[in-house]
Amino acid sequence: MSTSGILNRWVAQTWPVALMVVLLSLQSACLGWHAYRSSPVHDEFGHFFAGLAYWKYGDVQLFNVNPPLIRGLGTFPASRSSLLNDLDRTDWEPPDRPEFLAGRRLFLQHPNDFQSTLFQGRLLVSVFALVGTVVCYLWGRDLSNRIGGLCAAILWAFQPQVLSHGSLITNDVPVAVMMVASAYLFTKWIQSRTIIHAAGLAVAFGIALICKFTALLLVPLFAMWILITTRTNQWKATLYQSSVCLAICWLIVCLPYRFAGVLQPLGEHGFFSDTLSPEGEPVPSLTGNRFRGTLLANLPTLVPAQYLLGLDRQQYDFDRGLSSYAWGSNHSRSWWWFYLYSMMVKLPVGTWLAIGVGLVATVRRFQHFDQSIALATTSAMLILFVISVKSGIGQQVRYVIPAYPFLFVSVANAFSDRETISRRTHAISNLMRGLAIFGCLLSVSASVRVAPDWMPFFNQAVGGSSQGFRYLYNDATDWEQSRYDMEDWLHQHPGDRPAFLVTDTLARDEWARSDTTASVQMTSVLPAIPDGDCWLIVSQTSLSLRSDEKWLWHQTPVDSIHGAYLVYKVSGQQCRENLNAILEIRRVPEEDSPQ
Repeated sequence: MSTSGILNRWVAQTWPVALMVVLLSLQSACLGWHAYRSSPVHDEFGHFFAGLAYWKYGDVQLFNVNPPLIRGLGTFPASRSSLLNDLDRTDWEPPDRPEFLAGRRLFLQHPNDFQSTLFQGRLLVSVFALVGTVVCYLWGRDLSNRIGGLCAAILWAFQPQVLSHGSLITNDVPVAVMMVASAYLFTKWIQSRTIIHAAGLAVAFGIALICKFTALLLVPLFAMWILITTRTNQWKATLYQSSVCLAICWLIVCLPYRFAGVLQPLGEHGFFSDTLSPEGEPVPSLTGNRFRGTLLANLPTLVPAQYLLGLDRQQYDFDRGLSSYAWGSNHSRSWWWFYLYSMMVKLPVGTWLAIGVGLVATVRRFQHFDQSIALATTSAMLILFVISVKSGIGQQVRYVIPAYPFLFVSVANAFSDRETISRRTHAISNLMRGLAIFGCLLSVSASVRVAPDWMPFFNQAVGGSSQGFRYLYNDATDWEQSRYDMEDWLHQHPGDRPAFLVTDTLARDEWARSDTTASVQMTSVLPAIPDGDCWLIVSQTSLSLRSDEKWLWHQTPVDSIHGAYLVYKVSGQQCRENLNAILEIRRVPEEDSPQ
C-alpha cells in the first residue's frame, strides 16, 4: 500500500476519535460551568442531606423514592469534610420527607462548605452525562456509520436539559445513561450470546437499577426480547447466562443497602400507597399490606426492604397526585399528554427536526428488520407510555429525560445504506441525511445561544426562555438555580431601586451566600412603596403559580436574570393594586453589616 493510501486510511480511522475528544471536552467544560455557577436547586437539598446521612449512619430510608447511588456519589466529597460532623439525626415517620428542610438548614449553617463540596459532587455525577455521549456514538455508529454516531452523540451532548440536569446531584440523567448503556449492551449480548457480554450487561443494568426505579421498565422489555429472539438451540446457554446476569444485578442492587431486609417475608412489610394497602384502609397507613393473610404473605422478598418501600413511597405520590401546571392551567393532578407537551416546548427545534428524520428513517428501514433499531425505538415508546400513564405528577419535566438517548440514537438510522439503492431512494436518503445534520447544527446553535442558562430553555417556536412561565414551571424554569445570579444582578445595578422580589422558591431565611451585602425581608403585606418607578424581580415559577401576578404576563420585562427571574420596571401604584405580598430588598452598607 502506498504512503498516501496508508495516510488516508489513518485519517479515516482517527477523525471520528478526534471529533469525539473535542466533543467530550466541550461537553465537560459546559457541565463544569453550569455546576459551578448554579446555586443549590430544590431537590439537591434533600439529596445532599440524605447522602450525608448515608455516609454517616448508613441511612437508606431518607429519600428512599430513589436508590442511594447518586446521592452517595454526589456527597462523597462532603463526607470527607467537616459537614459530616455537624449532621444530626432527625426523628420522623413516613410518609414525611424531612430531608429537604434538613438540607436547607445545613446550607444556612455552612453555606460556603455546602456550596464547595456540592460543586465537587456535581462534577462526579457529571461523568454520567459524558458516558451517555460515548454510548450514543457507539450505538449510532453500529446502526449506520460514524457520521450517524456523531449526530446522535452531538444531540445528547448539547441538549439543554442534559447540560443542566446532568451537572446536578439528581438521578434523571444518570439513569437515562445507564438505561441506554444497558439496552446497547443487551443488543450486543443478544447477537453474541457470550458470557462476557452478559456480564457487561449485568454491571450496566445493575448500576441503572440503583440510579433510579425508572430502570425497572427495561425488565419486561428485555424478557420479551429474549423470548422473541432465542432459537431452540440457544435456550440452554441463554438461561445460564441470564441467571449469571440476574445474580450480578442482584448483588449490585443489594450492596448499597447492605442486604438489609433481603428475604424478609412480603407480609411483614408496612405499605401506605393505595396500590399495596388493603382497600378501605386509611391512607397513608404505616401498617397497610394487601398481601397480609394471603398465600403471598410468606413469600420472601429478594430485594432490600427499603428498595421495596421506596417503590411504595413513589407510588404513594402518584396515587395522591401533586399540583401540576401546563399551558397556563393549574391542576391537582397531571395530564396524560404532559410529558409529550413538555418535550414539544423544551426540546430545540433542530432536535425535533433530527428526531423526525430519524423516525422516518426507522420506518423506511422496517422491512430490513434490525433488532438493535427495534429495541431502541421500543424502549423510547415504553418510557413515554409509562410516564404518561403515571399521570399523578405534572411538574417535573426531567422525568422524560430517559427517553432522549433512545430517540437520539434513532437519528443515526438516516445515515444507513442498508436499503435497496436506486436513483430515487438515493436522493431521498441524501436529503434525509442533510436534514439530520442541519437539525443537529440548529440544536447546537440553540444551546450555545442561551449558555449557560440551559435549565430555563424553551424553543423559539413558543417564544424562547423568557416566555417559559406560560407553559411550565419548577425544574423547567426557576428551580432555585439562580439565587446567586440575582445577588450579582443587584450589585451590578445599584441604581435600580427600590427593588422588590416576587418569588415562591426562596424561603424566608434562605437569601444566599454569607458574604452578601443585600438583605431581604419577607412582608405579609405590601411595604411602603413609593408612587414612582420601582423594579420587580419576579421568579418565572411565581409567574406561573400566583394569580395576583397574571397582570405581569402582559408587561414587557426590561431584563432577565439568567432566565430564572424576569425584571420589570413598573409604577408603585401598579404594585399596590395587583400584588399581595413581596420581598423587600434593602441595601446594607458594608460598614453597617454585621461582622
